[in-house]
Amino acid sequence: MAEDRTGSLRAAKLKGLVRLATGGELLIEDGGAAARGVLDDPDEGPSRAFFYPPANGAVRSLGAALIWASRLRADQLNLVVDNPSDAGDLARRANLFSGPDPETPMFSDGIVLWLAGTDEMTVARAKAHTPVPPLSEQESAFAEVIEAAGARAVHDHGYLIAEVAGLEVGRVVDRGGWRLEVGIGEVDREFHSLIKQSADPETALRDAVNLVLPHRRPGVPSHPLGRLNRDRWLRSHLLDSPGLAGASELHAIAPLRRLDSVVGSGPLGNGPSAAAGQAAAGGAVVVVCSVGVDPDLGPEAADYRLRHDPEAALVVVVPQRDRYPVTEQLVGRIPNSELLCLDAPWDQITGPRD
Repeated sequence: MAEDRTGSLRAAKLKGLVRLATGGELLIEDGGAAARGVLDDPDEGPSRAFFYPPANGAVRSLGAALIWASRLRADQLNLVVDNPSDAGDLARRANLFSGPDPETPMFSDGIVLWLAGTDEMTVARAKAHTPVPPLSEQESAFAEVIEAAGARAVHDHGYLIAEVAGLEVGRVVDRGGWRLEVGIGEVDREFHSLIKQSADPETALRDAVNLVLPHRRPGVPSHPLGRLNRDRWLRSHLLDSPGLAGASELHAIAPLRRLDSVVGSGPLGNGPSAAAGQAAAGGAVVVVCSVGVDPDLGPEAADYRLRHDPEAALVVVVPQRDRYPVTEQLVGRIPNSELLCLDAPWDQITGPRD
């Protein structure tokens, strides 16, 4: 009931904002977490679709809005958000889908990003990516410890983390001095620091690697540790075998925004994971990995390439069973890109499926 009431309030606010901005009456579409509707008056010009996502999901709402408005054959998509930072990020991503690729634009009158106020909405402008904070020398020094313990050292947008087949098992943090804390997520790290205060970081991390690794290998029964962060597991698989993505070498690149925890991923979590390197055929390549149904995969993948190297080829990688029409549609709109479907490591796991 509370969710229905929230949706109704957002729909009412959207109608009011559109009325003030355009003088027209929005025809609200029922259902869904986002308030959405169409302004379609023959006397007022082309049909305009308005999409107003919940505030807590706005940053990854462009894909869903693109798919919905294209199905309506709207002439223009208008995406309305509450947060100025989200509006700037989404305007930047929308620019990647506003051009005439591959033959015609998705919307003849383009895409407009609006920032919602109390009683008005204003057009939002694209903003630059948030810079990836560099690691200090003290943080970077822990990379040798991480690698010696059998984990992969990954620069994760301002953090140095230790990964095992894509799952974070440790993180370098500042507690009045830099230290390596072991655990899967913040709560687990705190627990480990309490019960293993005497253990040196490399020993504690090696123990964590030995605990996790057997559950993140092909050919072992399904286990909760094998279900976490599968987008990063897929990326880890490609870092070890870049040829699977048509690359000669790959390295992990930081997420588009800072993540306090990488436990949980996919549409309801942190989103796709990315790598970059050299294509086997020559030239730069950006590889973006995702698992499950994620309507925002296309926009996020295009944004990764824009930040890292706009001239690079883009390869979007999903497991074979996750090849969905929505993914094909949006990736197909991105210039110099391809959708690659692979047999994921966990698809070889025997035993119960999740």
